[in-house]
Amino acid sequence: IRLGLLMEAGEWQYNGESVKFSLDGDLLDGQHRLQGCVTANVPFDTLVVYGLPPETFQTIDQGRCRSNADVLHIAGELNTTTLSAAANTLHAYRMGNLQQRYSGGKVLSATQALEFIQANPGLRESTSFVNGRMWLRRMLPPSIGTFIHFEAARLHKDKADEFFTALHTGTDLPSNSPVYLLRERLIASHSSPRRKLRHVELAALTIKAWNAFIAGRAIRSFRWSDAGQNPEPFPVI
Repeated sequence: IRLGLLMEAGEWQYNGESVKFSLDGDLLDGQHRLQGCVTANVPFDTLVVYGLPPETFQTIDQGRCRSNADVLHIAGELNTTTLSAAANTLHAYRMGNLQQRYSGGKVLSATQALEFIQANPGLRESTSFVNGRMWLRRMLPPSIGTFIHFEAARLHKDKADEFFTALHTGTDLPSNSPVYLLRERLIASHSSPRRKLRHVELAALTIKAWNAFIAGRAIRSFRWSDAGQNPEPFPVI
């Protein structure tokens, strides 16, 4: 709308930016200028570039802080905020540096994130699974729930769905169930600033609960700590 008003008033100025099309004829850059032209019903002069590789859009406007979620959205992905964060978290977990991930560690570039998701397409389904459960999303960061659901589902899809559904609903859970204990820890962390758990602790406890669940082990209590003289290694699914 803003560009349309500028064009209608004759105040829009060409600044050298081009309208870009891919080899397939898809518009890669210039959407707002073209929409402004249509809205104002006023022609404008511009350079038009044709025949760019489709992946070029990943590098367009990088100086304008286009996020990975923005790039994934342009690529046609859904739930891109969670999907992008889950891709980073899963990649860090597999590289063995999830703890650094939550301490300002390196994240995937937009191109790397797209390639990583394409190599792990089940992340999309896990993202939809977690995002569709509001209580779970409130209590457990969606990126954590998504990456753990994805890794667990690679081992046993039905059990992964069962675990996270039980965590979400809390229905008929015995007090020695790892799902019950995890649920209680999540509620306490969410409800009390004094008992607030860090992201890395939430991920570690969720994995420990999953490991006990899939092994059929009843437990009375469970903990994880990376502090002190004897820090625990981060658990593995």
